[in-house]
Amino acid sequence: MPRGPTETSRRTVRRAVLLFCLAGGCTGVVTNSTDQEASVSTDDGTSLPDGLSQAKLVWKSSQTHLGAIHGLTAQGTTLYVSADTGLYLFILASTLQPRCSSPSGGTSTPISAPATLDSAGNAYFTRTSQQCLSSIDSGCNPRWNLAGLNYFDCSAASDTQPVLVSGGSQVVIATAMDTSKVAHIFGVNAANGTLAWHETLTNQSVARSLTASASDQIYVGTTSGGVGVLYTLTPSSTTPVQLLTASEFHAPGLVLSNGNLVIGDWNKNLHAVNGSGGTVWKATTGGRVISAPVEANGTVVVATIIFGINALSLTGSPVWNFQNSMVHYAGVAVDSAGVVYLGSAGDCAGGGTGGCVFAIQQGKPVWSYQTERAVEATPLIHSGMVIVGDEGGTIYALSTAD
Repeated sequence: MPRGPTETSRRTVRRAVLLFCLAGGCTGVVTNSTDQEASVSTDDGTSLPDGLSQAKLVWKSSQTHLGAIHGLTAQGTTLYVSADTGLYLFILASTLQPRCSSPSGGTSTPISAPATLDSAGNAYFTRTSQQCLSSIDSGCNPRWNLAGLNYFDCSAASDTQPVLVSGGSQVVIATAMDTSKVAHIFGVNAANGTLAWHETLTNQSVARSLTASASDQIYVGTTSGGVGVLYTLTPSSTTPVQLLTASEFHAPGLVLSNGNLVIGDWNKNLHAVNGSGGTVWKATTGGRVISAPVEANGTVVVATIIFGINALSLTGSPVWNFQNSMVHYAGVAVDSAGVVYLGSAGDCAGGGTGGCVFAIQQGKPVWSYQTERAVEATPLIHSGMVIVGDEGGTIYALSTAD
C-alpha cells in the first residue's frame, strides 16, 4: 500500500505524472478502481470546448524568492502565503504589496500547510524540520516557537495545519511518528507556547489529518501500514477515542452543517460519521483524498488525486463530477454562487507544462486560466477574487464575477 506524500514524494509523484503526460499519456477515463490518467473532461466525459473562456486577471505578482507556494489564507487586507522558503505576508490592494516575512531557512524547511490565524491576525504554523510549531504576529514579529523544547519532538513535525480551540486560547497540533514509533498530539497555550496537554498514539503517524469543530471537538486521522484510525478528543477530555478504522487518512475532515463529520481516505472513499462514531454513509470517489472536503449549497465537494472533483449530497449520493487527471494536492474552494475553483499541475488543455485554474459549476467548466507553473495549493476566495499561487512563486488574483 503506498504511503502518504512527504514533501519529497509529492514532488516525485508530480514529476512522474508530468513526464507521463508529456510522453503522450493522460488518456482514457479514470475509474474508481485504478489510478489511470484521464484527459480533462466534464462529467459526461467530453473534452473541454476549445472556446472555453479565460478568467479576468485582476493582478499577477511574481515572487520567485518564495519558491513553490503550498498554502494561502487571508484576514482583512493581509494575505498569508506558506511557501518553500517561509511564511510571507502581503497587503491585498489593487495589486500585491509585500508586508513582511518569517523565513524558514530555505527549501529544506518549507512551510507546507496554510497558517492558522486568530482574530488578532496572529499566525500559527508548522515547519517540516526545525522550529516546527511557531507563532508570529501580523507584523511577522516572533511570538514563540517550540524548537528545542523538551516536550515537543521537532524531528517528527508533519505538514499538518494547526487548529485553534477553546475560543482561540489553545492551538492543537499532531505530529508524524517519531523514532520511538509514537505520534504526539499537543495542546499548546496560544498566548505563550506553553504546554496545556499532551497525548500519544503508538505505532501510528499523523499527516495532515487534523480537524476541529466550532464546539471544540478535535478529530485526528492516522496512517500506519495501509490502515488509518480516526480519533476524537476535546481540550477538556484529551484521551483519544477511536471512531473509525479505514484506509489511511491523509486529509483533514469537515464537520457538516448537520453535525456529521465527513473525511476522505487513501483508498478513494469518503466516510460520514456521527458524533458517537457510527457510520452514516460511505461513498467511493475517483481518486485518493488528501485535501479537505467543502460543504456548499447542500453538497459535499472534494478534490482527489489524478481524478478531479466529486460532489455528493449530504447523504452521500453522487451529484456531479469534473475529471482532470492533473489534480494532485490542491483542494477546492467554493464561492457563494456555488462555483468551485480548482488548481491543476497541467495546462488548461490537459497535461502540458504549466498549470491551470478551473471554475466549475454543477460539473461544467465556466472558465479557465493558464498559470506559468503547476498549481498545488488550494485556491483562496477573498474579496471577490480567487487567489492562486503556483510552483514558481507567482500569485494570481482572478475575478470571481466573470
